[in-house]
Amino acid sequence: MLNQHAREMVTAAESFSKEVFYIPVSALGCSPEIIEGSGMLGIRPRNIQPIWSEVPVLFALHRCTQGLVRVGTSRASDSPADGARDAGRPDAGKDAEAADDGDGPAVLRMTRGTGT
Repeated sequence: MLNQHAREMVTAAESFSKEVFYIPVSALGCSPEIIEGSGMLGIRPRNIQPIWSEVPVLFALHRCTQGLVRVGTSRASDSPADGARDAGRPDAGKDAEAADDGDGPAVLRMTRGTGT
């Protein structure tokens, strides 16, 4: 979908990097609304619900450090885009595990090189 709507961005990113990861995020988690009276677009603060906005930073920390950030899989209902995290990985899912303590979303954990 990104290639269909923003082909130039995809081409530019892939032309200067060996690895490109596309992580779906939303800083606001909602769309702007038309403000009555002014006709301008605005965001209602009470509607702001960021989606995966922390994931790019955590992913970068995971890639740059060893063992600082552990990441794994979450339940499909918690994912904004099925498989976006693992797209293009031949070993997707082999080293990931989900930990669910029953008190909300699954905890993200990734193990490095265990193969279990």
